[in-house]
Amino acid sequence: MEGTLAGLLQKYFKKEKGYYVFKNGMSLNGLALAMWEHLGYQGMETSTLSRVIHGERLFTAEQLHAFCHILEIPEIESWELWEALKYEVYKRFDIQGDHLNPNGDFLGKFNNEVLEIRRARKLGEPHLAQEWIKINIDQLNNLLSASHGNTHKEILKIYAKLLIEKMWLLADTASGSELADNTLTIAKELEKISVDLHESCFATKAKVLTANMYYLCGNFKKSVFNKKTDWNFENANYYKGLALRNNALSYAHLNLENEFKTTKKEIFENLTLLPLNISCVALEGIARGEACLKHFNDSFCTLHLCKKLQKHMEDTNGDYEKLRKIQIARTEIYLGNKSGLYTSKNYLDKLARETILLAEDRGYTRHAEKIKALTRSVSS
Repeated sequence: MEGTLAGLLQKYFKKEKGYYVFKNGMSLNGLALAMWEHLGYQGMETSTLSRVIHGERLFTAEQLHAFCHILEIPEIESWELWEALKYEVYKRFDIQGDHLNPNGDFLGKFNNEVLEIRRARKLGEPHLAQEWIKINIDQLNNLLSASHGNTHKEILKIYAKLLIEKMWLLADTASGSELADNTLTIAKELEKISVDLHESCFATKAKVLTANMYYLCGNFKKSVFNKKTDWNFENANYYKGLALRNNALSYAHLNLENEFKTTKKEIFENLTLLPLNISCVALEGIARGEACLKHFNDSFCTLHLCKKLQKHMEDTNGDYEKLRKIQIARTEIYLGNKSGLYTSKNYLDKLARETILLAEDRGYTRHAEKIKALTRSVSS
């Protein structure tokens, strides 16, 4: 257990007459209760704390923060615990890279963390990515308060990249007020960072993801994104593709056929310029929009093209997000229910069951609920 999180935790408690006593005098039950209260009356039980100190599971970021706060653990020791938690997360998910090397440039390590978080998100591990972001943001906040000059600016850039990843994850997993409130809070913070750094890209990305949030929340007038945007930044086509998809879907829901056709034409004109992954989701958006407008044959053809692209990405192991499979299946179920083009209801029922299981297993709760609603609307 030496060198592990559980090993480092050993110094904060001892065993007396068969009972655990922590450094502040609390029992195992007492500390678990205090952590439960600190975490908003959730997220901690005595059995959970026992398993953590025995190395059978890991703390979440919030649980470790509560543990350090209640036991008043010094900052340098807290840092060691955070590092141990991160290291075990990496090893548990077989993540390799320079960030496991204790030597070297700490800015480079944090930039690698952003890349690995993005990779976890794309591979269909949203909960892992969320925990990972919390750990890194806590550490970067400490570094930001103690840094200045160019180093401060570089840390702030990494912090902004993590906030962008957090916005993507919210769009993938959250809904309702949780999605809206958190997205708007992060967007406001990113706009300030853009001003401080004199780099508009962070504000532009935040605006695209905010428009996406409005679409997901059903506010289609607000989800139409301004086309007169400066796309002159790295990976701009990734965000441009998402903005065009949202515009197409928003116009479809608003029954603005001419605007939808214009946006569809623009997407097809830019298709070869977009990353494959975004081309796939843009086509899925067009197919869903066509179904919404009752252009069922067009929707069926577009969806067929989208599924071919998805299969190509799966086969070549390229820039493929597992979420795409869920989105495409959801659109196919929507089209099938709305159009009557599918002669086999069993096929759609089976697709719905399999996709709901996949979405719930991966943590994409919003998508699972949307598919359940689609199946209920057909059966009712």
